[in-house]
Amino acid sequence: MAILDVEEASAYTKTPVSTLNKLRLFGGGPVFIKKGRRVQYDTADLDGWIQSLKRKSTADAGPASSGRRRRRSRASERAQELEPAGS
Repeated sequence: MAILDVEEASAYTKTPVSTLNKLRLFGGGPVFIKKGRRVQYDTADLDGWIQSLKRKSTADAGPASSGRRRRRSRASERAQELEPAGS
């Protein structure tokens, strides 16, 4: 078991530091260790996360959503409001 800091985990997974930071905030990233203000990653957890991202085709279901949803444009929302009920 090797413990890496964020920069080392970034190099290990070939994932930008900013992406790891966002995944920590929104979910969907590797399990991490929080010691005070320090964030660390276990290489076994990084390996497991990478394995979970593998797919056989683009049609394969992806990992659970991070919970973020695409916001519809205001024009789309307005058009839906103007549609007759029941259509």
